[in-house]
Amino acid sequence: MKNILTLFAFLTVGASFGQLELNQFNWDDPGFYKNSGNPFVRGYGDLSDSLSALTNDEIDYYYHHGKYFAISTWADYYHWFTSKFWYRFGISTDVYKFHYLTGNNIEMMRFLFNEF
Repeated sequence: MKNILTLFAFLTVGASFGQLELNQFNWDDPGFYKNSGNPFVRGYGDLSDSLSALTNDEIDYYYHHGKYFAISTWADYYHWFTSKFWYRFGISTDVYKFHYLTGNNIEMMRFLFNEF
């Protein structure tokens, strides 16, 4: 919960400084994700350790509904998060998935900020 609150506080401040600042968040940078600490909500499955071992523990694998999600960036993490907790959002999480698949970092953050 603390990490989620921190993220939303960052998004609020970032949004107030304009789109240029949001671009600098490095939403899809694995190094930034790795150095920013572990998210509070996690979803490991039975094979998560084995899958992570294949990448020398560089990538975490979270499980949801018969599927493993490779987590190496904040964009990946929230792709899993919106899939697992779809019922907590004001509109369909397909909107986030669309922006995730098209690599639109700013719209992914806006979706989370506005709908969660």
